[in-house]
Amino acid sequence: MPQWVWDGVPRFLLLFSFLIKGVTNMFFLRKRKKSSKKPMKPSAEKKNAQKKETKSNVISLDRKRYAKREERAVKAVLTISTLFFIFSLGGSIFALATREIIPTVVVESGSVYVPNVQQGIIIRSETVYSSPASGKVVFEVDAHERVRGGSLVATVRNVENIAELEEESELLARTILNLQDQRSNISAFADDAIEVNNRTQVLTNSNIHRLVGTDMSAMHDLQEGVNAYVLLRNDMLMSENRGALEPYVMRNIQNVAMISQNIANVVATGSGIVSHVIDGMEGVITPQNMEFLTPEQTRMIINGENIGRPEYTIFNESIFKIVNSNEWFIASYIENELVIDWNQGANTTIYVERGDDFVPMEATIYRLVRGEYETYVVLRARSFMIEHIDQRSINFTIVNSHHRGLKIPEDAIATRTFLVVPTSHIYRVQNSQNNQVNNMVVKVEQDEYGNTIHNYVRITPMTVRSRGVSGEAMYILQNFNNLSLGDMIINQSSPDQPYVLSQVVTDMGVFRVNHGIASFTSIDTEGMVVGNDGYVVICPDRNSGLGAISVHDRIISDTQNHPIEEGQKIF
Repeated sequence: MPQWVWDGVPRFLLLFSFLIKGVTNMFFLRKRKKSSKKPMKPSAEKKNAQKKETKSNVISLDRKRYAKREERAVKAVLTISTLFFIFSLGGSIFALATREIIPTVVVESGSVYVPNVQQGIIIRSETVYSSPASGKVVFEVDAHERVRGGSLVATVRNVENIAELEEESELLARTILNLQDQRSNISAFADDAIEVNNRTQVLTNSNIHRLVGTDMSAMHDLQEGVNAYVLLRNDMLMSENRGALEPYVMRNIQNVAMISQNIANVVATGSGIVSHVIDGMEGVITPQNMEFLTPEQTRMIINGENIGRPEYTIFNESIFKIVNSNEWFIASYIENELVIDWNQGANTTIYVERGDDFVPMEATIYRLVRGEYETYVVLRARSFMIEHIDQRSINFTIVNSHHRGLKIPEDAIATRTFLVVPTSHIYRVQNSQNNQVNNMVVKVEQDEYGNTIHNYVRITPMTVRSRGVSGEAMYILQNFNNLSLGDMIINQSSPDQPYVLSQVVTDMGVFRVNHGIASFTSIDTEGMVVGNDGYVVICPDRNSGLGAISVHDRIISDTQNHPIEEGQKIF
């Protein structure tokens, strides 16, 4: 029967008693006063007749008075009964509405989904490029772009030294062109000069807009093109020994040489893909040494520094790296049972973490070294390299596996403390009334006057599965009201040598409520698998026998938010 019904019973009994009392009083109010009858004298008939009439009037008046009293009593009884009924009903409803609901669940045989997420480290062939000088960095290639060997990737300019030289060189170029135009109609090489001028103009027009930005390749192209044309034209014009072109041309050649000395080019030594994320492991973990990585190395969490496109740099500072190949590797240590069917050289499908999801990827088992508990695995991949080019640490799964066993909510598991009590201090005492045998200890206490007294305390030895069974000690759930750490107990054969309870162990378990009473039941968590749905499965073989949890047991499903005590009533 629900607890709220039991809580309402005293109120209903009280109400019923008031109703009985009221009804009883109502009937007793009908009691009339006893009249005293005196013997009538035969000679006084008339007098007696008058007395009878007077008495009849008195009785009629009494009846009216009693009727009014009965009516008032009935009203009072009904009013009180109604109030008590409302109070009792309201109290029961309030008790039902405010009662804490303890959630329970039935243990079943089931499975949990475990994605088997593995940690690994990415290994690539990559080259880090450092700045050959200090100055302003100008990138010719964006991140994640592919470059060829010999391509100009970036330049480092000494802006303070080349600013005036570039301005002067531009003025010299315009002066030279103007002088050449003035001499072209009188030159013996007029037609050739016109052709050179046209080419120079085309080259200038095609590159001048690029000079506004930071595209240094345009400056180099323009410088080389203009210088070539100028030198060609100057050679023709100078052969006529006319004009004053020679000083301007020589000065321009000197300026260009000085500008080149203040611009350092960073050229790719090989083809690959550019990345601006450098983590310092590029030269530490490489394809050349990946066959000897330790478990700690494969499980490192490495977050690379995204240096982006630095505007300024100093000499020998890393400014970018190039991943030299689309082939990359993942090294990891995996539990033996998960890769028991793997063979070196075979292909497999793994699921690599990308954002909030795991996506499939084909890989080759490049290396497989089996250990006592774990297997060192190196996987080789030739796809999705750009998607993971800025990563060093990676998570992946092998297969989507389900583990079966006794399925219980993870929040149902509670931890409790047990006292270690020697079996020599535990007594089995039979109850004379019901012949039940109880386990007892003799606890040493002091009364209010400071005298030492011995009290029998009833205990319930419990199984602690993590400790096994011992014949020398039993485990008692610590109860601070009866028995706790630091208490003294005695062996009756040697009462002068008390034993202090100083040893405790902790154990994990669940609270069974099969009969409405919470009872802690120890569970063996070895081999327990935690799923991703809030449930765990425990091994049935390790949780069997007398007193063990089993299928169809009803347990408290959330001991984290609902503190439970041993022996607590659960309805």
